[in-house]
Amino acid sequence: MFRWQMILILFLSVAVSGCLKDDDVTIVIQDGTPTISSLITGKWKPSKKQQGRLDPNTDELTNVTDQPLTQEDPEWTFYPDGTCTNSNNPNDKFEWNADDEDSSIYVDGEYWYIYTLSNGRLIIYRYYDGYIIIYYFDKIGEIGGENTGGNNGETGENNGETDEYAGSPYRPWRDGPVVSRVVEVYKETNSNYTFKTVYTFEYDKLQRIKTYTINYNDMPEKTDVFVYTYDKDKLKITLNGSDYYNCTLN
Repeated sequence: MFRWQMILILFLSVAVSGCLKDDDVTIVIQDGTPTISSLITGKWKPSKKQQGRLDPNTDELTNVTDQPLTQEDPEWTFYPDGTCTNSNNPNDKFEWNADDEDSSIYVDGEYWYIYTLSNGRLIIYRYYDGYIIIYYFDKIGEIGGENTGGNNGETGENNGETDEYAGSPYRPWRDGPVVSRVVEVYKETNSNYTFKTVYTFEYDKLQRIKTYTINYNDMPEKTDVFVYTYDKDKLKITLNGSDYYNCTLN
């Protein structure tokens, strides 16, 4: 999303393709499409390193092991002018550039593929001598030293919702697009049968998904409501009031 929103984007594209044939589509989104360059600018600190192998038959990552972080794994600061520095060589500047289509970034003579990139988390990987090296980075500041933790400088009442992210790698999606409503209409070619599905997303004041609702054929009794509850690095989801899914955000 990038892999952060890949599932949602895929779902949206399918919904749009299914609706346009019947001229019945409602999509409410915010303007602006984030790029690698706009998200990666700032200071990043490595938090984890892993090594694994790619199975040539299944393309699955296997034998993944955690590797210790050392002084050879510095913090990186990316500047808007296409240069970057690291904490091991603060007086030297290196070149970097991004490829949005390939989801990759070129840094100091090496290409890295991006697995995850958001306002607070960067996961990159590359192939090296038969292995795959994976780095996890947390954003610790913008250019000029502004801290990106907490609520990114937002103030005001929050109705009891926490604006602290200590202990959690999760950062809400803040740059858009933010999907509010998707209407999907399916019509059978050889009959008058029509099936309509409406997907609705609501967000809390920290721009995290609060509820995700699916309604079928405008019938109130045919409605599924998913409620998301956050507790630092924990996420709990209920479906129509019953436990549905629990996970740790990473």
